[in-house]
Amino acid sequence: MPRIWNVILAFPFVLALTTTNALGQIPASEYAARRDSLAARIGDGVVVGFGGRTPVADFGPFYQLPAFHYLTNFDEPDAAFVMTVRGGRGTTTVFLTPIDPRRAFYYGRRPDSASVERSGMKARSFGALAGFVDSLAATGATFYHLTDFEDEDFAREDSLTRGRVVMAGVVARHPTLQVKDAHAIVDQLRARKSPAELALLSAPPRSAPRVIARRCSRRSPRTSTSSRRSSSTPSGDSAVHDPPMGRSSARERTRHSCTT
Repeated sequence: MPRIWNVILAFPFVLALTTTNALGQIPASEYAARRDSLAARIGDGVVVGFGGRTPVADFGPFYQLPAFHYLTNFDEPDAAFVMTVRGGRGTTTVFLTPIDPRRAFYYGRRPDSASVERSGMKARSFGALAGFVDSLAATGATFYHLTDFEDEDFAREDSLTRGRVVMAGVVARHPTLQVKDAHAIVDQLRARKSPAELALLSAPPRSAPRVIARRCSRRSPRTSTSSRRSSSTPSGDSAVHDPPMGRSSARERTRHSCTT
């Protein structure tokens, strides 16, 4: 293929990258400023937050929990972070779960500790989390838990998340430990938008229609099969063959967008 064609074929990708940068992305310094703001509001204490888990159904990409992303910009599953705050200044450590070689072959490798440290945070293995948290709890510091619920509408009902189970174990080992909800503070911080956030919010949704269309096209064989099955039943109730709706999530909202 002539070299000129390589340039022509690469042009759309270069244009897309240029457009994304022009629209503005959230820089690493802003994530650090968010953590600093949280630390300033806490004063002294320990913030513990857990990210989303690896999807157990292989039907799409992973979506990080909003509060965890807001503070860390770490969008890999099975992670946690601990921020120790003294005198309004915080030090954040992200605890990483490595991916096994077989899954890495299909889904790609996860960021290593060096990439986390370049963003201004420390990094350790997830296996060190329990001992690290216990050592901080022994100091008598107040804990602020960033609960890892999937949907805020079901925050109370979602009581068996990994984060809540871990924190329940910490409280059992340290009965006098005081634990507060960190979401109230983080929600106040998220309510105020920076110029970079406003630029992203005001930008036209360029990629969303293409993503939804691609997912709808992937679902079309399954949808047509469900329709054929429902037409063959006496009641004609297609809900019998559909999976349960469950909690509202990005995946479910995309599923609704395919049918509306």
